[in-house]
Amino acid sequence: MNLYFNILLLVSSIIATGFPIIVYINSNLNKTYRIKKLLELLEYRFKIQELRKKEVDFEGAPFIKKQLDSLLIEIDKDFKNKSEKSNRPKVWLFIVIVSLEIFLVFNKLSLIIISKSYESKIYFLEGVFEYPTVRIIGLLLISICSFLTSFILISWLKNKFKIKSTIKLSIYLIVLFNFILILLVLFACIILALTDRFIPLF
Repeated sequence: MNLYFNILLLVSSIIATGFPIIVYINSNLNKTYRIKKLLELLEYRFKIQELRKKEVDFEGAPFIKKQLDSLLIEIDKDFKNKSEKSNRPKVWLFIVIVSLEIFLVFNKLSLIIISKSYESKIYFLEGVFEYPTVRIIGLLLISICSFLTSFILISWLKNKFKIKSTIKLSIYLIVLFNFILILLVLFACIILALTDRFIPLF
């Protein structure tokens, strides 16, 4: 049984560690696709502008021009959104540190994950959380949620604090990731501790 949990813990830690790297690589691959889409949008925009400039004189002309103006507005919005996503800064330092940190977290907490609640002295880890598999899944979800939240906020963080250096931005993101991780772990522990007496499943 211990061998099964050790293997499960190892596989989970590998998934959690590799997840940030996979997301980052996928983001860079999508960047090429977004650039291609930007070029297509520019081409469509030029064509619509050419049509808009042409003098047409028939009953439906004002309506057509209005529709073309609406299309230009939509393309401009889409162009802006795609440009912002394509300009996402490279934060390899953040990815590497967070991946190592997640791996260390899984290793450090492995004793608590596999141990019985009376052995680890964390008595609210009972009910469904008595099983190491459930604890591993819970920790995995918390790690992934912490990373994804930090990763999504890259552009916001950069613009909010006007950060130009990628190293400085990575440090901010590492701090943000740790803050979210600690907050989620504390929130989960408090909820479990408070509901332990009332909900038999916990």
